[in-house]
Amino acid sequence: TDLGAIKDVRLKAARTPQVADCLARWLDATSLPGQLSLLGTSFGARIVMEALELRADARLRTLQTESSVPASHQPLDVVLISAAIDNDWLLPGRKLNRSFEEVDRLLLINNHDDSVLSRYRWLYGLRSRAEALGVTGIATGRLGRHAGKTVQIDAASIIGRRHGCNPYFDSPQLLAAMRPVLFGARPRSPPTEGMTLPLAEKNNHLPKQQKRNGGGWGRAAPIGQFLGNRSAAAMPR
Repeated sequence: TDLGAIKDVRLKAARTPQVADCLARWLDATSLPGQLSLLGTSFGARIVMEALELRADARLRTLQTESSVPASHQPLDVVLISAAIDNDWLLPGRKLNRSFEEVDRLLLINNHDDSVLSRYRWLYGLRSRAEALGVTGIATGRLGRHAGKTVQIDAASIIGRRHGCNPYFDSPQLLAAMRPVLFGARPRSPPTEGMTLPLAEKNNHLPKQQKRNGGGWGRAAPIGQFLGNRSAAAMPR
């Protein structure tokens, strides 16, 4: 293993709480509550959800002393790409579970073939069993009332083993999936709660990481249920 690279990754991970605090403060100060959406890739996804966790804590403190929260404090639409987050952190009772209170819609674009995130456990040590959310996806069956906010796409058939944001933004199919969430368009029919949307027929199987967790990772469904017929026309079937 490259110890220098591991040290660099651990340093970046250690800095995300400070960056998340800055983002949370900026979100609280913005005057455009109904016109914002958030997108994070890799550790940027961790920063986004850590910032929303801080906002959820602030909302709770506000409600304990006041009858309502400020109008600027509204749930946001979120897209996370190849998220460098432990795959259980968003589940009830885990590290970032309250962040879901700050989410209106969550689109997870995962890649079970990501060559970088497949080594995610190195962040904690070679004996760690931690897996990245951006590889396994989330166990939607364990999200309770938040499952209906969550849609997942496995983009491995498009991205392959690559990591980083550029391949995702270069894909018309993935941009079509992100656009309704980032720019406020609503699907014509509501998504199935917690569903997983494969981008190609060959990806209708669940990655082995998901199978090990005993299901609950959402079921495969046509991409058109999320994007609507017009947007789905460009998606491979």
